Amino acid sequence: VQQHDRRLLDDLTQHLAKASTVVEYIDLSADDFTVPEVLKGSFDNQVAAKNEWDVEAIGAPEVWYSTGKGTVVGSIDPGALHTHEAIKHNWLSELGWLDLYDWPALPRVTSSYGS
Repeated sequence: VQQHDRRLLDDLTQHLAKASTVVEYIDLSADDFTVPEVLKGSFDNQVAAKNEWDVEAIGAPEVWYSTGKGTVVGSIDPGALHTHEAIKHNWLSELGWLDLYDWPALPRVTSSYGS
């Protein structure tokens, strides 16, 4: 503890003593503490951390192991271009596209936005 810190602590102690509060000064150094084993590098790879309650509540662990293979996602979009990189290998060509306006055979962009 530096000298000015010690004086401040002494002044504070005297002030609080008048308020009938007990303050005790303890001189500590880093040698008074031990480093927990976990910080020394011990590691047990057989111990798995538990998930937070909310992670379990929404079923996230089950989803982490899912690849999505076989999942069908639908969207309502004014424009979906079947040659778009994110769509071209993944859209269902048979019964996977429906445009009730003018019945095109392939997904297409009909406005200034969309894929």
